[in-house]
Amino acid sequence: MSKIHQRYIDEAIRIRETYLQTIEDISKLESNVDVYKKDIEDLMEKNSKYIEKNKSKGLEQIKKELNEELLEIDANITRISSKFEPMFKVIEKLDKDSKELYVTLKEKYTDLSEVEIQEQIFKSLKR
Repeated sequence: MSKIHQRYIDEAIRIRETYLQTIEDISKLESNVDVYKKDIEDLMEKNSKYIEKNKSKGLEQIKKELNEELLEIDANITRISSKFEPMFKVIEKLDKDSKELYVTLKEKYTDLSEVEIQEQIFKSLKR
């Protein structure tokens, strides 16, 4: 049975460590996002009450009067998205890298089964 070259093991370790760090970063952002989420919920509740109290007004009039709040909701959603988007791109890149690594391993180590490749990589990841 062939032994997988260390550079491939190192790449697998890099992918895993970067993934774990990115997940940790996402987790840390959750409290910040909760603030924006709470602001959105408060604005939505305020707007719902306003609409309920002003049913006699037309939809366009209500939109005009609530425009500032609607813009603030949109701004909060944009803030949330902008915080997570770079991290999601990192995860997408890691997914691509891991697939490329797997294809390379399958091509380079044709004598190893999928299970044998996984065993060697996983054993190295646990060190």
